[in-house]
Amino acid sequence: MTAVITVTFEGDDYSFSPDLVLDYTASSTSRNVFHQILGGGQDVTLLPSEPRTGTLAMWFREEADAYQMEAIHGLPLLFTLSDDEYFSIGMQYAVDGRVTRTRNDDGTWSVAVDYREVQHS
Repeated sequence: MTAVITVTFEGDDYSFSPDLVLDYTASSTSRNVFHQILGGGQDVTLLPSEPRTGTLAMWFREEADAYQMEAIHGLPLLFTLSDDEYFSIGMQYAVDGRVTRTRNDDGTWSVAVDYREVQHS
């Protein structure tokens, strides 16, 4: 994957790319509402699913790059994820949970971000 994370800050776009995306997980939860009908049976109110949530795990050769990725995800910003190979992972997201930076045994670094997709209506 050649992922690019872009943020807009004070009117300017800034892009950051990990050396490698280690893991991308996404799930969404149904908002359908099921109703039991008196006398038997059921009905359902069909609604769109919730936006994606998950974890984006990235790998970096250099500590400074991992630190920068961790630091920008600590700011109150919306992020745009895009990938030139896997278009379906593209989204705008906000941090929703932990941002974890880890020093790996081989001296490289990884950063994991818990996210929630942001969909504008």
